Amino acid sequence: MSIVGPLLPALVPLTTLLWLRAADHSVSISRNNWESEYDYIIVGGGSAGAVMANRLSEDVDKRVLLLEAGGSESILTDIPIAAATLQMTPVDWAYQTEPQEAACFGLINRRSRWPRGRVLGGSSVLNYMLYVRGNKRDYNRWAAVGAEGWSWSDVFPYFLKSEDNRDESVVANEIWRSPFTNLPLVDSAFWQADPLAPVEGAPRLLLRGELEWLIGGYGIS
Repeated sequence: MSIVGPLLPALVPLTTLLWLRAADHSVSISRNNWESEYDYIIVGGGSAGAVMANRLSEDVDKRVLLLEAGGSESILTDIPIAAATLQMTPVDWAYQTEPQEAACFGLINRRSRWPRGRVLGGSSVLNYMLYVRGNKRDYNRWAAVGAEGWSWSDVFPYFLKSEDNRDESVVANEIWRSPFTNLPLVDSAFWQADPLAPVEGAPRLLLRGELEWLIGGYGIS
């Protein structure tokens, strides 16, 4: 009987740690000398921060500083199925919820892990490649309480600009198409808004931000 199977959950985080250390030595992600001034300083090299740094640095006349607490990615962090084993490793901030009274019955001390990426790429490194825009009501609430420019109608064009959606049911509608190719998307193979009552067209409703909650039904980048 092979012993690799039982040891795999322990081997993957260990291998990830060793690879991260090697990657930090082989690829320079820091510097000893700093500019006296920067045009833009971005705190956090996660999904949003890394994209902002990339876009802003396209202007060669601008100086952009990207600050990230974590290190660089590894080959293992690019394997979606390994995402769960990356939790509680150096690429994760290792947050946990407070003990729950009505949930997490099968977890130690009834506390759930709350993985957040501590690595270049942020939580996109350990989120199973999931892609969800969020609910438009949340954006509209933010705008209503003073976050000018954050309503759904304001942010929706920027979602389209950044996405290259390759789902046939979406591509057939020109409204949802985008020529941008840095973020290819497809629908997950499984979606269901309610295990007992599937919602017709749920993937598209999710894209429009019209579903309050969903089991599955997410995009995959």
